[in-house]
Amino acid sequence: MEASPSEPTFERPLSFYGGLLGALLPFVVFMGGVIAIALSGAPDERGFWPVLILALCIGLFLARDRNAFCGKVIEGMSHDLVMIMITAWILASTIGVLMTATGFVDALTWVSARLNLSGTGFVVAAFVICCVVSLSTGSSFATILICSPILYPAGGLLGAHLPTLAGAIIGGATFGDFTAPISDTTIASAM
Repeated sequence: MEASPSEPTFERPLSFYGGLLGALLPFVVFMGGVIAIALSGAPDERGFWPVLILALCIGLFLARDRNAFCGKVIEGMSHDLVMIMITAWILASTIGVLMTATGFVDALTWVSARLNLSGTGFVVAAFVICCVVSLSTGSSFATILICSPILYPAGGLLGAHLPTLAGAIIGGATFGDFTAPISDTTIASAM
């Protein structure tokens, strides 16, 4: 007898060897690895991929039904939100690499120095630079990674208040991210 369209259908949940502990172990391994890599000062997000793959392999090894586990992993990765986020990150990474390679942020920092912006003036310039970069990339995280290594030392040399400069970099990155036409954060919150 078939279920009518109005009746909910229930799938059997995934089960793991080790019960709840086996189900949580991949998550614990992933979070522990991410925290360890972050505390070790990894330069970017590429270091997280091996940890993710290890966590997925542990989950696959502990799953009682490996086909169902793989199906759920693929189903989770094929959601519209995930695909849009991956596309946004690829575009942000591409634009970020182009901006770094062309010296765009270096040029904006040079212009600030030529205009004799020091102290508070450089903090304001850093905020505007981060807004422009983040508006172009659509990613606050990428903007912080692109701009911080250039603007923070330059601000220190030009007499900027460093905690305020850090806030300006993060604030500019966030502002540009939220106003960008293609933004990973805005896309995620809209879905």
